[in-house]
Amino acid sequence: MITKNSKNKNHNRIKLLIFNQFAKEMHKKKIQWIVIGGLNEFPDKIGRDMDIIIKDKKQKYIIQKIFINILKKFDIKNIIYKNDFYGNLVIAFDKYYNYYELHICPNKIRSGFFSIEPNWDSLKKIRNYYIDPSCYAFKNYFSAKKNSIELINYKKIKKPYWLKLYLFYKLENKNWNFLTFIIVSMVYIILNPILSLINLLQWLPKRILQMKYNHSQLYFLKNNKVEKKVLIHVNQNLTKSYFKGVKCIDESFLLKKIYYNFYTGKNKFVPFKLILDFFLFFISLSKKFTNDKMSFCYTLDKSNKFKTTNIEKLDKNYILKKIIGGIKNL
Repeated sequence: MITKNSKNKNHNRIKLLIFNQFAKEMHKKKIQWIVIGGLNEFPDKIGRDMDIIIKDKKQKYIIQKIFINILKKFDIKNIIYKNDFYGNLVIAFDKYYNYYELHICPNKIRSGFFSIEPNWDSLKKIRNYYIDPSCYAFKNYFSAKKNSIELINYKKIKKPYWLKLYLFYKLENKNWNFLTFIIVSMVYIILNPILSLINLLQWLPKRILQMKYNHSQLYFLKNNKVEKKVLIHVNQNLTKSYFKGVKCIDESFLLKKIYYNFYTGKNKFVPFKLILDFFLFFISLSKKFTNDKMSFCYTLDKSNKFKTTNIEKLDKNYILKKIIGGIKNL
């Protein structure tokens, strides 16, 4: 009998093989690239996904093809393309519904009005992978709020100065709070006044795009028996990979009455949409709202006139295929 632990080990082994082969193929094609996320536990395993930056954005389709060809060699054929404000993604599920993702990120890594770009002349090689330590530190410590990364020695990061100062406060002095945030922000703005303004102006429309973003279709579950079975399989297979949690919108006034009913509906009254944009912009600043939208969102109420993926049977394969169909058919 295959245990959950042995299944996870096998998944981690295959994922490691896939991405190691991907790195070798990238080297063969002489593509300039760096990893900015996914190597925190390397060489033992790859993270949930791999985030990369490529120097020449024109090569993104070549890179996606390399990754997809490797997936197919491992008999992974359930492949989904996603292009949005997050970047260019290839996500895939194997026959056991294990998850694989390659994320080609924008060349500028931004968080609020802070940003950093790779120094292509100063990369660090880690076996078959390349990283820019400053970019990796910014993405994982600053943006993703990780507390410890063995892959890099943060004390060796000297530039940019504002990042060095941030790492000192967060990791060495362990005194990252509102006051130290203001200090680091002021240093960044003084050193990068024009870039700070550009980043802020880019942040606003991207935030609007983020609040409009749908992680999957809304799911209609036929009854309580189906609900119970679906949530078991979602929690076992998808909440640690694709979805950030589970949310019944029938219990959420904001999601049901505001977001799904008015915002994603066919309401064409433009002034109302603009007012709703303004309203949702401020709500979207809450991490909880963003996480709710990136959860497995479902309803038990058939009277809702939402566009849904309907799940009506109890069979595991049927359920998981329907869920993946709801991801594909946005």
